[in-house]
Amino acid sequence: MPPRSSTWAAFGAGVLSRAAGAGNPALGRRVALWAALPLWVPGLLTLTLTAGCASPNAPTAGAYAKLVMPVEPNYVTSGYPSAAGRSWVHGSLTVCLDRPGEVTVTDVTVLEGDLEVTGWALRDGRLRVNTGFVGDLPGTVASNAIPNTNAITEVCADNSYEVIVQLKAGTKTTEARGFVVHYESSHGERTLELPERLIVCVNVDVCKKP
Repeated sequence: MPPRSSTWAAFGAGVLSRAAGAGNPALGRRVALWAALPLWVPGLLTLTLTAGCASPNAPTAGAYAKLVMPVEPNYVTSGYPSAAGRSWVHGSLTVCLDRPGEVTVTDVTVLEGDLEVTGWALRDGRLRVNTGFVGDLPGTVASNAIPNTNAITEVCADNSYEVIVQLKAGTKTTEARGFVVHYESSHGERTLELPERLIVCVNVDVCKKP
């Protein structure tokens, strides 16, 4: 049996010939076009449907691990007196991943303000079971023997990491209005802002928190 395409082509050619012989070439052309439709219409539909379907393996937009806070953040204000030039470590907020993956923290800086950050650490949340948060301690990360990691690998449902900043009091009262955690993910460099106001009052007995 000849291919279907050959059958339709032959049929169209015969109709065209008979129509032309009858003095009606326009009819012949319309019939021949109709006869050829099964050849190209299915191919057109297939091309359109294929172009419109996304691959099931295509990456979902935004599907990479991000650093987040495990609970809805509230703006926290903390303050304490200090002698000029004294170093402190402060920890009260935690971070984790919103989905499985890994990010590497590269720095922790002040969002706004003149408080000097001289170091930082990320403390595994499991260490808080017996000791609680670091809170405010005189000295440095090293002098307080605070364990540190810069790789965050666990999601919020499993664990969180305490962000600890090492601070140095100035010659006058200074403050930080928020901190920024800088990190690298599979999508490049990213940041997470921590909503905390921290005031270090110098040469005063009571540090007021306006």
